[in-house]
Amino acid sequence: MTGNRYLGLTVQGVVPPLFTPRPEWFDEARCAGLGASLFYVDTGNKALAYQARAICAECPVQRQCLDHAIANGEQHGIWGGTTWRERKVMRPRRRPPYNLHRATEEP
Repeated sequence: MTGNRYLGLTVQGVVPPLFTPRPEWFDEARCAGLGASLFYVDTGNKALAYQARAICAECPVQRQCLDHAIANGEQHGIWGGTTWRERKVMRPRRRPPYNLHRATEEP
């Protein structure tokens, strides 16, 4: 089984929906050069998730990583020290379109 190259990481069994080029800040990340399996952990493996978060906590580009994950809808892995569920809450929610016509009508 071969992994997929994604943002410079080899990930086993995770196929990103679209290829995203590696951002400029990635080479400064503490995770650059580390195995992706540390950041793509099973939900039950809390020890590895804790270790990944500890690396993120000391990363100089943690905010850029988190922003990238939210902007690109990353659904797998630890990004910027957060899980998918945590990022899902942080995403801006889409509001229904504002009906300008209805708002300007008089009662």
